[in-house]
Amino acid sequence: MAVYMYLSICLIFNLAVFRDLTLSQDVSIVTTKNAKYEHEKLKFACNLQSSNLWKSINTVILSKNTSSGTYKDIVTVLMDTSSPNTANWRNQTIWHQQSEWGNRASVLREYVEPVTSSSGLEFDIPAHQVKLSDEGTYRCKITGITTTSKVLDKEKTGTVTLTHAPDITVSSPTYTQNDDIRIVTCYPSGKPDNYTYHKWQHRSKYGELIREFNGNKTLRLPDAPELLIYQDTGEYVCIASNGIKDKYNKFEQTGSGLVTVNAQPVYTSDTINKVKQFGEISKAVDIYVNVYSVPQLNSSIWSRDGTQITTQNSAKYETSSSSTIVKDKIHGKEVQLDGYNVTLTIRDLIAEDFTDYTVTLINGFGTVTHTIVLESAESSKNTSVLIGGVVGAVVTLGIVCAAVIVILFLKRRKGQNQTDKNDTSYENSGLQERQNNDEYEEVGNQCVSDMQQKQSNTTYESLGVKDMLNVYDGLENRKGLTTPKPPIKNVYAHERF
Repeated sequence: MAVYMYLSICLIFNLAVFRDLTLSQDVSIVTTKNAKYEHEKLKFACNLQSSNLWKSINTVILSKNTSSGTYKDIVTVLMDTSSPNTANWRNQTIWHQQSEWGNRASVLREYVEPVTSSSGLEFDIPAHQVKLSDEGTYRCKITGITTTSKVLDKEKTGTVTLTHAPDITVSSPTYTQNDDIRIVTCYPSGKPDNYTYHKWQHRSKYGELIREFNGNKTLRLPDAPELLIYQDTGEYVCIASNGIKDKYNKFEQTGSGLVTVNAQPVYTSDTINKVKQFGEISKAVDIYVNVYSVPQLNSSIWSRDGTQITTQNSAKYETSSSSTIVKDKIHGKEVQLDGYNVTLTIRDLIAEDFTDYTVTLINGFGTVTHTIVLESAESSKNTSVLIGGVVGAVVTLGIVCAAVIVILFLKRRKGQNQTDKNDTSYENSGLQERQNNDEYEEVGNQCVSDMQQKQSNTTYESLGVKDMLNVYDGLENRKGLTTPKPPIKNVYAHERF
């Protein structure tokens, strides 16, 4: 009985010792618990604890938890014992997801034999190779034999959390011109999930800024008249931040969505400003309108002086429509839009063709009309020539008058100099000076009178040196001077005594 009790005590003692040894043979996992995405690397390690209590290691496996709750192996380190010669046994690393992990990993340690404190696995994922999908729970699992020949299977788990700037998506709703409430929503996705919203931007499809709104997660578009709601169409940009920089060291992140408003067709500003279009007799002409229409046009109808034009099997008329980039004012800003060019071709123009043409456009949300006045290019050209002639004649007359005034000014100045030199010989110098002043003033008045007369006439004569001399002669005669007219080259000869 005493022997039995002694054996029982020994057995219990041995089991307790074995249990303590087993518990001390453990593993550890190292993971980067918190990392800034695109700025910090990830570190992974799967290690032995109390390596002196391990006789050998079979495998070291690192796995990642999946959405289904199961673990999927990433990498396994083992001893390749396929050779019958133990001298050829080698440590081997198998990446189960080569493209996903193996190509990104920078391995620092990967062996199982010999068993030392460095046995296990260690690798880094460089910051520029880190993916948001790397966030999650990881498991380190080591199987081997203890020094007491016990088969052990030990595992530990660790987590990786990534803080990152938000990825932003924006809703892309479709409305009609009859919808009073129009909302655009911003959906940022980042860690932490506390966001600051900055100004919304409304841009054209071609990136032109139209307007801005105060920031919030949800943007309600302002009220507008029904016929102007189409102008809400465009790209809406949400800007938000959560205190984390992206790889470009920027806090503010952007995302955009497209708002579409179905409405009646709209004649764009580059059409409204072209009410008159021009053609030439006996030639063909294209008269056209640019239009913005969402949805696209169903039909276009042309009429002349209120009578619909038939283009089918017509040698005179032809209609066409094509996509083009148009310009229109959207909320006060002129921007580019995807629109249509609607054209009526008229061949062999005659005088009766120069009249009013109206185009009617239909797209399922409304019907709109626009009238074009077709005029003769020749009459427009003649009007331009007439205006140019009037302006040219007035300018020429002004130049001539200025030349005459300069001549008389020089004449007066020269006479004054001569008077100063012969002050004792000529007592009537004061009278001569007043006479010259009178001549100067009268020529100026005559030039003004002539210019006014020229502006009211519709026929014009050429002006030259002869006109200048005639004006000069007229001045002499009106003053009652008896000095004969000098030759052109001696125009100042009568001043000399």
